[in-house]
Amino acid sequence: MVLGHVGSVAQHRDAETLRGLTPMKRYLLKRLLVAIPSLLIASLIVFTLPRLLPGDAVQLMLEEKAYGKDLDDLRHKLGLDRPVYTQY
Repeated sequence: MVLGHVGSVAQHRDAETLRGLTPMKRYLLKRLLVAIPSLLIASLIVFTLPRLLPGDAVQLMLEEKAYGKDLDDLRHKLGLDRPVYTQY
């Protein structure tokens, strides 16, 4: 009776291995499927937060006496003059 149980476990394990879904592969696949959206959400948050802060980041980077041309040049250099979807 015990041998039959061990045999069925071995057969089940062989069937999983043949399909390529060993428990470790299944675990890694699940982790990967969770990690991808998590990283996407984290990158969207990091991209969005500075845009929600009050003030102008370029103005803060330059001196208070910076003129329009200097501000525009730095915005262009940093790519902040492009549409949001190309900045991301």
